[in-house]
Amino acid sequence: MNSIEFGLTCKPYNIRYRDLFGEIPSYDDFACTQEEYLEALQKAIADKIKIDGILKRRAVPQDPDVLY
Repeated sequence: MNSIEFGLTCKPYNIRYRDLFGEIPSYDDFACTQEEYLEALQKAIADKIKIDGILKRRAVPQDPDVLY
């Protein structure tokens, strides 16, 4: 599935997730495929648990020379 199809597929789930938890998770924050993310998003909504409890967050390298 391409990025546009993925975004359109996730949109209704993002709205339901936002209604439950007050935030919309980002696919880029997690170390998974699009299919794994979509399954986890659906499971999070069904079980009423945050997606962080299902998927592992992507590791962000810490570079002391970069200022944010």
